[in-house]
Amino acid sequence: METETDLCIVVPAFDTLNLTPLGTSVLIAACRQRGFRVGAVYASVLMGARIGYELYETICGTLVRKQPGEYIFKPHAYPPETLARIPEGIEHPKMLDLIASVAPAVGPHLDEVVQAIAAKKPRIVGITNMFQQNMSAFAIARRVRAALPDALIVMGGANVTGVMAKALAPIFDCVDYFFDGEADVAFPDFCEAYLRRGERPAGRIVECAPLQNMADSPDADFSDFIAALREQQDAGRLPPELPGYVTYESSRGCWWGAKHHCIFCGLNQASMNFREKGSERVVRELTALDERWDGRPIRTADNIIPNSYFATVLPQLAAMPHPPKLFYEVKANLKEEQVALMRTAGVYSIQPGVESLSTPVLKLMRKGVSAHQNIMLLRSSAKHGMRAGWNLIYGFPGETQQNYRDMLAIFPALVHFRPPDGISEIMIDRFSPNFDDHERLGIPEIKPFEIYRGLYPSDAPLDEIAYHFDGIYTTEFLSDTALVKEFRDSVDHWKHLWLRAQRPLLLLETKASGGGVVIDTRPIAREALSVLSPAAVNALAQLERPRPREGLPEAVAEHLDFLLQRRYVIDHENLLLSVVVRRASAEPNRARVPMMAEASSL
Repeated sequence: METETDLCIVVPAFDTLNLTPLGTSVLIAACRQRGFRVGAVYASVLMGARIGYELYETICGTLVRKQPGEYIFKPHAYPPETLARIPEGIEHPKMLDLIASVAPAVGPHLDEVVQAIAAKKPRIVGITNMFQQNMSAFAIARRVRAALPDALIVMGGANVTGVMAKALAPIFDCVDYFFDGEADVAFPDFCEAYLRRGERPAGRIVECAPLQNMADSPDADFSDFIAALREQQDAGRLPPELPGYVTYESSRGCWWGAKHHCIFCGLNQASMNFREKGSERVVRELTALDERWDGRPIRTADNIIPNSYFATVLPQLAAMPHPPKLFYEVKANLKEEQVALMRTAGVYSIQPGVESLSTPVLKLMRKGVSAHQNIMLLRSSAKHGMRAGWNLIYGFPGETQQNYRDMLAIFPALVHFRPPDGISEIMIDRFSPNFDDHERLGIPEIKPFEIYRGLYPSDAPLDEIAYHFDGIYTTEFLSDTALVKEFRDSVDHWKHLWLRAQRPLLLLETKASGGGVVIDTRPIAREALSVLSPAAVNALAQLERPRPREGLPEAVAEHLDFLLQRRYVIDHENLLLSVVVRRASAEPNRARVPMMAEASSL
C-alpha cells in the first residue's frame, strides 16, 4: 500500500544503474529536511529490469553522436500531430535495429512508471533530465499530465539549463516549471511556497542561484534508489552486485577553470566559482559511506580535488588502516609525493585531465600544464599503482602537423604507461569557450550535431536546444588525413598491447649498492634486462624532471647516449625526461585495492 506523498522525484531512463544517482538523492534529502513527504520512482531501474541490464547499459554508454536512448522514447514524447513534423533522423542500420528491438517495451514501461507515480498521489512531480533523458523525461511528463491533471510537473537537470530550458518550454507544455541551475535550496523553497502557502512563480523558468556554501547541501539519501534496485535484484531481473560505485561530492566548480577556462569544457555553467566541504565533514561522510557500503568504491563527482585536502582530508584518510577506495579528478601537475599520498589515502583511480602530450596543443587548450608534466603524472601513477584515466583530443585551431609527429615519435617509449581510454576530435559543447567565443578561437561557424534534427519539430530552435556542436573549420593537422589515421592507429596499437596477458614494462629495481636492473618488455626494448651502475641510476634520477641538454652535469651527460638509445629517456620538445618507472616501496593501504595490475604489469 503506497503512502500519499507531497512530492515524487522521478529519474527517467537512460541513467546508468552502476552509480548511485547523486543529484536526485541530495534533493530528496533536502526536501525531507524541510519536513516534506517525498517519494521516488526510478524509471531507470524499471527500464533496466524490463529490457535487461546489459542492453540498458549499452544504450547508456552509446556515443553522443548517436543517442539511441532519445530515439527510443521519441514516439512517446510528442502528440501525433507534432510527431508527424519530425524527420526520422537516424539512418545507421545498427542503431535502427537497436531502437526497434527496444521499442515494444517502451509503452508498457511508461504505463508502469506512471502507475507507480500516481500511486503516491503527489502534488508535485519532479523529473530529472540529463544526457540521454530528454525524450524519456518528456514522455513521462506527458503521461503524468494525463493521469494527474492537478499535479504540478517540474523538471531540472543539465538538459534544461540556461537557454535550453527557454527553448524547450514552448515545445513541451506538459511541464509547468523548469529549474535552471543548482536547486539544492531553490527546489525546497519552491515546495515550501506551493505546498504550504499556495504560491507559484510567475514564469515557467525558475532560475536557481548557485549554492554559496557547501554546508547548505545535505548528505545524499540513497535509500529510495537502493530499495528500488533491491526489489528488482531480488526478483532476478538485475545483477546483484549493482551499484558498482557509490557517488559522493566534496566540492563544486573548478578552481582552475575559475582562473583559466579550458576551451573545450562546457561544465559548471551555473557557477565556476569553487566551493568545498569542510575537511571534518568529508572524512566523516566518506568513512560512513565506506562502512555503509562495505568498502565499495566511491566515485567523487568533483570536477577537481580541492587543493586544501592534501593538507587535511588525505593525511587523515592515509592514517587509517583501511581507508575508503576513492576516485577523484585532479590536475595533472601533481607532484609525486602528492600521488603517493593519494594512493596511501585509498585513492585507487584518478582522472587527471591529460588530453595531449604536446605542450603547444595544451597551451591552445588552456590546460596550464606541459606535456612533460602529463608524462610525469603517468609515470608517478604507474609507480604507485594508481589507475590514471586519460584521453587524447585533437582538432584545435592553431595545432600543427609537427605537434602530432612529435607525439608519434615518443609513443613507442611510453607504452608501459596505461594507454589513453579514448581518442577523438574535439566536440564543441555549449557553455565552453569554444562555443561562447568560437569565432575568436578560430572556428568561424558551429552547428548542432545532425542527430538532433530527428528529435525535434522542424521549426524548433536547435541552436538553443542542442548541447553538442560541430565546428566548420579545419587545422593543419586535420587536413592531413593520412597523419590523422597514423596518429589514431598508433593509439590503437598501444591499447592492444594492454590487452595482452603480459602488459609492457619499463621498471627499475634498485640495489643496496646503488646500482639497479631495468626490466624492459616494450616492443622497442633492446634487452629485457639491463644492469645499471650506480652512476647510471643516478643519471636517471637526475632526469626524472625535464632538463635541457645544455648545462647537464657531466655525471649525467656521460650516460645520456646509452639512456636515449634504450629509450629509457626521451628527448621531447627539446627537453630530456626519464620514462622509467621506479618500483615503489610497499604501503599497507595499497594491498586493499589491487590496482597495480591495472596500472602496469608490476
